[in-house]
Amino acid sequence: MLHLPYKHIKDDDIPNLVELLQDNKTITKIDLSSNEIGDQGVKHLCDWLKTNTIVEALDLSGDRITSIGAAYLADMLKKNTTLTTLKLRGNKIGILGTEYLMDAQQKRKMPIQLDLNGKKNSITIDLYLQRKLVKPVIVIDV
Repeated sequence: MLHLPYKHIKDDDIPNLVELLQDNKTITKIDLSSNEIGDQGVKHLCDWLKTNTIVEALDLSGDRITSIGAAYLADMLKKNTTLTTLKLRGNKIGILGTEYLMDAQQKRKMPIQLDLNGKKNSITIDLYLQRKLVKPVIVIDV
């Protein structure tokens, strides 16, 4: 496990980290929680993870990820079948980011445990489910 929470890791640090992990054959869990990783850092991670077949769990809780980063993660999840746990609680992915991730999860061949825990994210998941499960009623007045 690569355990790096609270290390003040920023977007600019991620390319170096990815380069170090490029030939990794043993680290299956990466914890980058409570750092300063935003959407650009997530993009670099996702570019690497799209073809990675080793990492099974990624914790990005408490970072600075928005719906843009969630879109990168969703795209990666459609291609990566090894990652089975993704923790994102405490980020500001919003309704749109939640939709990206839930849609990716539905299209994925391998199930993934998404942790979006937190008041704001719980509300966005509820709204997402309402949108997807409740079909709009069309009223035609003649």
